[in-house]
Amino acid sequence: MLFRSLNSISVPDSLKKYPETILAFNKMAKSLGETMPDVSEIKAVGFSMSGAWALLADKLVYKTNLNPEGAKNIASEQEIKAYEKLQGRLSPLLYAAKPGEAIVTERIEGTSLKDILQNLAKPIKVMQEELAKETDASKQSKIKADIESAKKTFNDIAEQYYYNVGQLGAAMHKMGVVHNDLAASNVFFDKEGKIASIDLGISKVDPTDVEKMQDQVTTIQRVLIDTSYTGIIDSLRTIKAISAGYTNPLAIPEKRNIDPRLLSPQKPATQIPIGYSRSEEHTSELQSRFG
Repeated sequence: MLFRSLNSISVPDSLKKYPETILAFNKMAKSLGETMPDVSEIKAVGFSMSGAWALLADKLVYKTNLNPEGAKNIASEQEIKAYEKLQGRLSPLLYAAKPGEAIVTERIEGTSLKDILQNLAKPIKVMQEELAKETDASKQSKIKADIESAKKTFNDIAEQYYYNVGQLGAAMHKMGVVHNDLAASNVFFDKEGKIASIDLGISKVDPTDVEKMQDQVTTIQRVLIDTSYTGIIDSLRTIKAISAGYTNPLAIPEKRNIDPRLLSPQKPATQIPIGYSRSEEHTSELQSRFG
């Protein structure tokens, strides 16, 4: 087994006042049995409407289904097969899974495309707010010119990133996987600029040509429905970049292997920051629910 065997699960005091957390980790123990990691290694937890995730020992991510009637995409057979097919190339490594119940994957180090673009958009939004308040015509003209210049820079950068997203999708197709949700929040870039996808929950293996085309269309739709950059992003230019990227797939990296060092952390966690989440939406949800 990948994780050391535990005869029982001991919930840390810092978790006991959160019923969903206890439910999640009881289910973790039941689902994965001897592959269950020691909860002392848990660094953070978060919740969505139908599932829970946990960051284990900084390097591993665990997802479980909290709602038997929902979250059909958590640890689906297709998701597990997709991780197995990709073998850590262009996606996280798979460590353990039980179909329909729980999955443990590597944590991808890097920054999501969503965070990158939001940071690029922030100064433009500030200038737009300044423009709305400004009454002097000459100053308005100057702010408008600055906004247009900043928008051009934003779209020059976004175009390259989304070209890379198209290349990523095409490379996954070559490996026999369609992601089906290459939204900006599911695409990460590391410090070296290498790209990877996360969250293969609705992916599919051995796709038909029609399914590959549908995957490309879905990637484009994710741009069109994202309101984070409304009035800033050039949608037509971005769509062209994605489409061009799908015609020029990334080179397939070498397969990677599980790192056994992840299984023996030097310092177990002593405190779990419940408010931590890899998405702003989850963070807001947690803060509203737990204060």
